[in-house]
Amino acid sequence: MSARISQTISKALGGVPRRKRTFAINNNIRNLSSQYEYPNRTEAPIITRSVASPIINININNDTNMNETTQSSQNTSYKNLNVAKANLDPFDDTNSFTSEERLQILQQQKATIKTTLPPSFSIEPTPPSFIPPNLPRTAMTTPTTQITTLPNGIRVASQETYGQVTTFGLLSNCGSRLESSQNRGVNHLMELLAFGGTPTLTSTDLQTKLDTLGGVSFAASSREQFLYCIDVLRPNVKEAMGLLRDVVLEPRLDDETVEMMKRTMEFQWMEVIPELVLGEGLQ
Repeated sequence: MSARISQTISKALGGVPRRKRTFAINNNIRNLSSQYEYPNRTEAPIITRSVASPIINININNDTNMNETTQSSQNTSYKNLNVAKANLDPFDDTNSFTSEERLQILQQQKATIKTTLPPSFSIEPTPPSFIPPNLPRTAMTTPTTQITTLPNGIRVASQETYGQVTTFGLLSNCGSRLESSQNRGVNHLMELLAFGGTPTLTSTDLQTKLDTLGGVSFAASSREQFLYCIDVLRPNVKEAMGLLRDVVLEPRLDDETVEMMKRTMEFQWMEVIPELVLGEGLQ
């Protein structure tokens, strides 16, 4: 029944039913997992298999079957034998190493591979002074969201998470639903231009300043809201909030950067799938 349906659909689409291709491998006929898999293949794939353990055993046996002269010289350079065996079987899958050999190889690795960090990257026994001390568990309460209103009417939602990183941002109700035919796309354009600099800092200087404070920034736009956000270490919140204030109220918008972001939007629009375009059009 399914074959008839497949033939009927293929004829309706103007095509010819495709047959699943088969290959002869070791005088056995094996079907491919899918008739559409590797459509350009004209011959069966070559599959090779090998087992490492027999090869290692052969090499080690050949080493042990050497003549007496070679045996004596090999004994004098026992370290080289360990290195050769380690190269053939670095994880000792054949369990052919003795405890002395394992210890010797470990000492050689420690001598050649540096595992100690330089002083600039070492972990100090005490945390730096600018990191606030951890609170005892008895002093912590279940985090709750507190909403307050400033005298200028701005609502602030805050929550204590007891982390060393603070996330703060500005969320405004100015989404793309407020755009008109004259300024369509300006919401996404402002997202691309966000954190592009301030009157006193270029884009590079701003990002360098954030890196110095231990912070990262991002912006997001949607149909309903627009978000500016910064993640920064807790001791540097005040200084980072000053940067956010300059980015929101006094952004650096030069003609060259604006034109560059417009070109970026054109390339992004070329990659938008039709389903998303249809959804945006219905809105």
